[in-house]
Amino acid sequence: MNTFGRKLTLTTFGESHTAAIGGVLDGFPAGVRIDLNFIQSELDKRKPGGSKFATARSEGDRVEILSGVFEGVSTGTPIGFIIRNENQKSGDYENLRELFRPGHADYAYYRKFGIRDHRGGGRSSARETAVRVAGGAIAQILLNEFGVSVQSGVASVGEISCGERLDFDLAARSEIFSLGNEEAMKEAILKAKQEHDSVGASVVTVIRGAPAGLGEGLYYKFDAAIAAAMMGINGVKAVEIGEGINASKMRGSQNNDSMSAAYAHVNSADSAHGVNFSRGDNSTLDDAGEQSNLNGGKFGEFKSDASENSNDSSNLKNVNLNSFSDGSFTEASENSKSDSPANFKVADVNFADGSGKISKETNGFFGSASDFCSAKNDKFGFASNHAGGTLGGMTSGQEIVIKTHFKPTPSIFLSQPTQNVRGEDVICELRGRHDPCIGVRGSVVATAMARLVTADMMLLNLSANLANLKKIYAEMSK
Repeated sequence: MNTFGRKLTLTTFGESHTAAIGGVLDGFPAGVRIDLNFIQSELDKRKPGGSKFATARSEGDRVEILSGVFEGVSTGTPIGFIIRNENQKSGDYENLRELFRPGHADYAYYRKFGIRDHRGGGRSSARETAVRVAGGAIAQILLNEFGVSVQSGVASVGEISCGERLDFDLAARSEIFSLGNEEAMKEAILKAKQEHDSVGASVVTVIRGAPAGLGEGLYYKFDAAIAAAMMGINGVKAVEIGEGINASKMRGSQNNDSMSAAYAHVNSADSAHGVNFSRGDNSTLDDAGEQSNLNGGKFGEFKSDASENSNDSSNLKNVNLNSFSDGSFTEASENSKSDSPANFKVADVNFADGSGKISKETNGFFGSASDFCSAKNDKFGFASNHAGGTLGGMTSGQEIVIKTHFKPTPSIFLSQPTQNVRGEDVICELRGRHDPCIGVRGSVVATAMARLVTADMMLLNLSANLANLKKIYAEMSK
């Protein structure tokens, strides 16, 4: 099958060396202004030929919308679009007409269909993912209407990790979408390339602002759909959500995300790079008047003139944020807190990189993707986010945190033993142009797939209860 999604569906077509690739996005609502420049900017992030860290195949990847948009606005009919292939070199693959490339889908396609397009992998080529990126960009235009955002970045390349802090600002600027330790990652990629080899990578994707309750409890769970979407990307071998495989090493007391009204109005989407102010043992800040070691840094000393049992939090000062392990904060002044975490507010916190400060209206809990997040404008809150933003297959309103693992690019320029269609042992020697690390451009595709799943789930959720349906049809009858 070549169609993804339930309510919002994306059908893709085309192969690596055909005239074009394309897609049909069906189920998209009418009345949404479609920003072609945004769609093109997302395609430009994925398109090949842009750097020494990707394939040398140079494609313009200009999207042409054929239907479903009139005068810049969606009409509610299928949005059809194509992206023309302009830089094929089919001759580079002639020696592979009868060979099965190790690590590729050649053999599986041959056994399934009895025929295959040997040019660049045909339908199994990652060239097809450009269509997903375009479809995901259109989905993001819809998600923008609801304040939902999706970001991805490369968390590791081979043995090189970005570290504990996920720097999405760096990823947005980085040539390889690195979340940290960029130069070492680049060196690992270039070293593999120089040795005619390739290297694997992992990508972290964070969805922010998705409302609680998306997904079905059994057969179309949000996390199951996300995992399927990511596993459907070329070269992906594993997907983790929240703690992922680490959860299998933990106890329930460590893995459970405790709830409290004290955390209800925290919105980590407003806080850039964060730190979890709760203790590692899941205790709260009720006794935070003592200097504590939290996440590798000092919390500082609380000094308050508030009377006992008072919720007046205006007099707390001198909270030292200099020594947090992620290094993202400098000293705060005129901070306020009572004994209740819900009333802890930060008056003036400057970011170390000079990018700005948090206003008085922002709560003082800065949640990172792995540490903390609570639903926006909600009366419920969580002290941590080990679950990664899903409970029982449905979203909790917290950040949805996904880690996707890409295998090394199977196309390498080393001689490898294989077989041909007659079962004879032969040597495979590749030519052509290939990515030394598919996880780099794969991060853009991961963003697209998360967008498609989230938009699909939001549209499906409209019929989740009678109140929703009544609101919709009451509005239509006006």
